[in-house]
Amino acid sequence: MALSACRTARVVYEAFWFIHKSCSQGASTTIYACLLPGLQDHSGAYLIHATPRPTAGCDDAAADLLWRDSKAAAGLTDAEEAAVAK
Repeated sequence: MALSACRTARVVYEAFWFIHKSCSQGASTTIYACLLPGLQDHSGAYLIHATPRPTAGCDDAAADLLWRDSKAAAGLTDAEEAAVAK
């Protein structure tokens, strides 16, 4: 049984090798964010490969539109929203 799981894991790894990262590659952005002086100016920023990227939440109009659309998709009423906000 273990051998079969090992073979399956190897096949999956070989099929998707191009999207895997090593442990050090995977941790590099987190370590960068922890150690970079001045990153506090980018509070809430989304980092990709150690580069701050803008998010929709930084734009108030886009954030409001996203909230309205999400609320409608979830079927949340104004009364339910008010109850959650308390």
